[in-house]
Amino acid sequence: MQVRNARSQSQTKRFLSFTALGLSGMAVSSSLFAAGFALRNHSASGVGTSLASDTVNTFDASGILSNPAVMSAFKGNSISLNINYTDANIKAKDGTLTPGPQLRAGRIASYPVAGPGSESEVSEPVVIPSIYNIYQVSEQVHVGWSFNVPYGTNTEYDNNWAGRYHGLKTELQAYDVGIHGSYKITDMIAAGISLSWQQAKGELSSAADLGAVNYAVVGNEYQNGRATLADLQTAGAGIGRNDAIGTYKGDSTAFAYGVGFLIKPWEGSRLGLSYKGQVNHEAKGDFKWGPTTAQAGSTLSLLASGRVTGQNAGRFQNSSDAKLDLTLPPVASIGYAHDISDFTVYGNVTHTGWSTLKELNPEYNGQEVVTQLRWNDSVYYAIGADYRFSPEWTIRYGVGRDQSVTDTDHRTPRTPDGDRTALSIGGSYKMGAFDFSAAFQQLFLEDTESQLNASAYTDNNGRGTFKAKYEISPSIAVVSAGYSF
Repeated sequence: MQVRNARSQSQTKRFLSFTALGLSGMAVSSSLFAAGFALRNHSASGVGTSLASDTVNTFDASGILSNPAVMSAFKGNSISLNINYTDANIKAKDGTLTPGPQLRAGRIASYPVAGPGSESEVSEPVVIPSIYNIYQVSEQVHVGWSFNVPYGTNTEYDNNWAGRYHGLKTELQAYDVGIHGSYKITDMIAAGISLSWQQAKGELSSAADLGAVNYAVVGNEYQNGRATLADLQTAGAGIGRNDAIGTYKGDSTAFAYGVGFLIKPWEGSRLGLSYKGQVNHEAKGDFKWGPTTAQAGSTLSLLASGRVTGQNAGRFQNSSDAKLDLTLPPVASIGYAHDISDFTVYGNVTHTGWSTLKELNPEYNGQEVVTQLRWNDSVYYAIGADYRFSPEWTIRYGVGRDQSVTDTDHRTPRTPDGDRTALSIGGSYKMGAFDFSAAFQQLFLEDTESQLNASAYTDNNGRGTFKAKYEISPSIAVVSAGYSF
């Protein structure tokens, strides 16, 4: 039966856009390694100082990641292999979901959404490799290459948990292969440049509340006198109980660049400056609907009956091409190192422009749906030191403080991000031309909450008002091996 009321039909289309698509909420992902979803803990020499040595790290070849100009400090050639093991240790608790405003003006469905509100462990430990290589061409010129994973995350919730309409699985990796060059302008100043090719891959899933779709359709019919109040109440009882799982898989390639300077203002001191430009990815892939409950399957039969218009029917196709534009942020960093006998002290401030991710507009089956992120820029502060108590042995320690990119009103289950403090310890052993390093970092995050109000943000209307608390305690271990030749 066709819906005749133009205004209510328009409302239905909009509601279906937010409820059935699901893709709009899938594009957000986060990791607990750094604010947003950046991965910066690639080398043991850097992690040992809580990244306070970024932009001025000349211990091994991994320093080129934060500043290509540091290559000018190397005599000869060098290679560094690194393995990072990270356990994000994310737990969600006290999650509740209440359906948002429906089609009838002033009327809010009050049915609670079923599903457990706690998840004991939503992230798996990950292993991240990286490699860095430096070649000295002449006294003034160095070149190098690198492979690393600058962005990534991995979280997964049970299909029936309370926040399923805001996120189930999030898996993202961005691989970066770079070439680097540096030129020593004078004995005091060196400049460097980096060019890299990135490949990003992702799998994102969430549930769609087809029971709410049914409620929207019956609500239209009720407004037109074609359904009774009892029909409306029966349809409302299905909200949160008739789900389908939507999964997006996509990949993208893009180019990135960075520049840096290494300045030696006086003997024993180094000042590092670096900038990495934003990277624009256009991820292409497909969106598929997965298993549905029996009731959700009957909701899909509305398509055959004509109760959902042909325009909206396309949203429920088994699969469709999908596209997502994603801008990775620019990063500016300044670091300082000063040698005091056998000690070197470090300080670093890094600004990341996460405000480039104010919103995401995935396109699925010819439709564009906006998810508001309203992320803020973040600033990371770190101080650290290393102590060389023999020609072979060096120990390191450091502390850092990182700002969250989001707040309670915008924090999704995919981004349980919060302000954090990092404490690190590490050490190195040199054996001739070889060096071996290890470091451990513990991050301390304040307990965070999500309060996503469906009535305040239209993109959450179909997914409901979600509230939850998170306990997060990430730990990171890195081992490295280097060789100079």
